[in-house]
Amino acid sequence: MIAAPVVAQNRITGVEGLNDQIDDITDDVNEDIARGDDAE
Repeated sequence: MIAAPVVAQNRITGVEGLNDQIDDITDDVNEDIARGDDAE
């Protein structure tokens, strides 16, 4: 049962990593939208 905390930590880290990627994509999209609004 020693490995259980390691597996749980990997799941948490994976979710946090995914959330970070989603945040980065969201920021990029919002910047692109803002640039598009500036062009009008």
